[in-house]
Amino acid sequence: MSTETKTNDQVIEAYREKVEAKRAALGNRPSVQYTTNALFPMDGRKLNLNTVGSIDHCIEVARDIAMQTNAQKQANEWLGTDKVLEIGGYSVEDWISDLKARMAALEWAQGKKELDAADKKLAELLSNEAKTANAISDIVGNLGI
Repeated sequence: MSTETKTNDQVIEAYREKVEAKRAALGNRPSVQYTTNALFPMDGRKLNLNTVGSIDHCIEVARDIAMQTNAQKQANEWLGTDKVLEIGGYSVEDWISDLKARMAALEWAQGKKELDAADKKLAELLSNEAKTANAISDIVGNLGI
Protein backbone atom coordinates (compact mmCIF):
# COMPACT_ATOMS: atom_id res chain seq x y z
CA MET A 1 0.00 0.00 0.00
CA SER A 2 1.44 3.34 -0.98
CA THR A 3 1.95 6.13 1.53
CA GLU A 4 -0.59 8.29 -0.29
CA THR A 5 -3.22 5.54 -0.18
CA LYS A 6 -2.55 4.97 3.52
CA THR A 7 -2.86 8.71 4.21
CA ASN A 8 -6.11 8.93 2.23
CA ASP A 9 -7.52 5.96 4.13
CA GLN A 10 -6.60 7.59 7.44
CA VAL A 11 -8.32 10.83 6.43
CA ILE A 12 -11.40 8.93 5.26
CA GLU A 13 -11.55 6.94 8.50
CA ALA A 14 -11.27 10.16 10.50
CA TYR A 15 -14.24 11.59 8.59
CA ARG A 16 -16.20 8.37 9.07
CA GLU A 17 -15.61 8.70 12.82
CA LYS A 18 -16.99 12.25 12.67
CA VAL A 19 -20.04 10.95 10.81
CA GLU A 20 -20.53 8.33 13.52
CA ALA A 21 -20.23 11.01 16.21
CA LYS A 22 -22.91 13.05 14.46
CA ARG A 23 -25.06 9.93 14.16
CA ALA A 24 -24.71 9.38 17.92
CA ALA A 25 -25.58 13.04 18.55
CA LEU A 26 -28.65 12.66 16.33
CA GLY A 27 -29.89 9.98 18.69
CA ASN A 28 -32.79 7.66 18.18
CA ARG A 29 -35.79 8.34 15.99
CA PRO A 30 -38.12 10.64 17.96
CA SER A 31 -41.32 9.01 19.06
CA VAL A 32 -44.26 11.04 17.80
CA GLN A 33 -47.24 10.94 20.12
CA TYR A 34 -49.93 13.27 18.89
CA THR A 35 -52.22 15.17 21.19
CA THR A 36 -54.87 15.34 18.47
CA ASN A 37 -56.22 12.51 16.36
CA ALA A 38 -53.67 13.63 13.68
CA LEU A 39 -56.45 14.12 11.11
CA PHE A 40 -56.34 17.83 10.34
CA PRO A 41 -59.42 19.16 8.51
CA MET A 42 -58.08 21.01 5.48
CA ASP A 43 -59.55 21.83 2.09
CA GLY A 44 -62.69 19.82 2.77
CA ARG A 45 -60.82 16.64 3.61
CA LYS A 46 -58.87 15.22 6.53
CA LEU A 47 -55.10 15.43 6.23
CA ASN A 48 -53.28 12.72 8.17
CA LEU A 49 -50.27 14.42 9.79
CA ASN A 50 -48.26 11.23 9.30
CA THR A 51 -48.45 11.84 5.55
CA VAL A 52 -46.98 15.33 5.83
CA GLY A 53 -43.65 14.67 4.17
CA SER A 54 -41.76 17.94 4.31
CA ILE A 55 -41.13 21.02 6.41
CA ASP A 56 -42.81 23.08 3.67
CA HIS A 57 -45.94 20.96 4.02
CA CYS A 58 -45.89 21.54 7.81
CA ILE A 59 -45.68 25.26 7.12
CA GLU A 60 -48.65 25.01 4.75
CA VAL A 61 -50.74 23.39 7.50
CA ALA A 62 -49.57 26.00 10.02
CA ARG A 63 -50.50 28.73 7.55
CA ASP A 64 -54.01 27.27 7.34
CA ILE A 65 -54.21 27.31 11.15
CA ALA A 66 -53.01 30.93 11.17
CA MET A 67 -55.70 31.93 8.67
CA GLN A 68 -58.39 30.24 10.73
CA THR A 69 -57.04 31.82 13.91
CA ASN A 70 -57.03 35.30 12.38
CA ALA A 71 -60.52 34.76 10.95
CA GLN A 72 -61.77 33.66 14.39
CA LYS A 73 -60.17 36.71 16.03
CA GLN A 74 -61.80 39.04 13.49
CA ALA A 75 -65.20 37.36 13.89
CA ASN A 76 -64.96 37.65 17.68
CA GLU A 77 -64.05 41.32 17.32
CA TRP A 78 -66.92 42.06 14.96
CA LEU A 79 -69.49 40.20 17.04
CA GLY A 80 -68.18 41.11 20.48
CA THR A 81 -67.66 37.47 21.43
CA ASP A 82 -64.72 35.57 22.84
CA LYS A 83 -65.26 32.12 21.36
CA VAL A 84 -62.08 30.04 21.38
CA LEU A 85 -61.20 28.42 18.07
CA GLU A 86 -61.25 24.66 17.89
CA ILE A 87 -60.24 22.83 14.73
CA GLY A 88 -61.63 19.34 14.45
CA GLY A 89 -62.40 19.41 18.17
CA TYR A 90 -58.84 20.31 19.23
CA SER A 91 -57.21 23.56 20.25
CA VAL A 92 -54.85 25.50 18.03
CA GLU A 93 -52.08 24.85 20.55
CA ASP A 94 -52.61 21.09 20.26
CA TRP A 95 -52.36 21.24 16.46
CA ILE A 96 -49.22 23.38 16.60
CA SER A 97 -47.67 20.99 19.13
CA ASP A 98 -48.43 18.05 16.82
CA LEU A 99 -46.97 19.89 13.82
CA LYS A 100 -43.78 20.57 15.78
CA ALA A 101 -43.55 16.88 16.69
CA ARG A 102 -43.98 15.92 13.02
CA MET A 103 -41.31 18.44 12.01
CA ALA A 104 -38.90 16.98 14.56
CA ALA A 105 -39.44 13.52 13.07
CA LEU A 106 -38.91 14.86 9.54
CA GLU A 107 -35.74 16.71 10.55
CA TRP A 108 -34.37 13.57 12.23
CA ALA A 109 -35.10 11.47 9.14
CA GLN A 110 -33.41 14.04 6.90
CA GLY A 111 -30.35 14.16 9.17
CA LYS A 112 -30.11 10.36 9.18
CA LYS A 113 -30.44 10.24 5.41
CA GLU A 114 -27.61 12.76 4.98
CA LEU A 115 -25.33 10.90 7.42
CA ASP A 116 -26.03 7.56 5.75
CA ALA A 117 -25.23 9.03 2.33
CA ALA A 118 -21.99 10.59 3.59
CA ASP A 119 -20.90 7.36 5.26
CA LYS A 120 -21.65 5.36 2.11
CA LYS A 121 -19.61 7.74 -0.06
CA LEU A 122 -16.69 7.69 2.38
CA ALA A 123 -16.76 3.88 2.55
CA GLU A 124 -16.63 3.71 -1.25
CA LEU A 125 -13.52 5.89 -1.25
CA LEU A 126 -11.53 3.54 0.98
CA SER A 127 -8.81 1.48 -0.68
CA ASN A 128 -9.37 -2.26 -1.09
CA GLU A 129 -6.76 -2.89 1.61
CA ALA A 130 -8.62 -0.68 4.09
CA LYS A 131 -11.95 -2.31 3.19
CA THR A 132 -10.43 -5.73 3.80
CA ALA A 133 -8.94 -4.62 7.12
CA ASN A 134 -12.30 -3.18 8.20
CA ALA A 135 -14.12 -6.38 7.23
CA ILE A 136 -11.63 -8.49 9.20
CA SER A 137 -11.97 -6.17 12.19
CA ASP A 138 -15.78 -6.45 12.05
CA ILE A 139 -15.62 -10.25 11.91
CA VAL A 140 -13.16 -10.44 14.80
CA GLY A 141 -15.28 -8.01 16.81
CA ASN A 142 -18.47 -9.98 16.15
CA LEU A 143 -16.83 -13.26 17.18
CA GLY A 144 -15.19 -11.73 20.23
CA ILE A 145 -11.79 -13.07 19.26
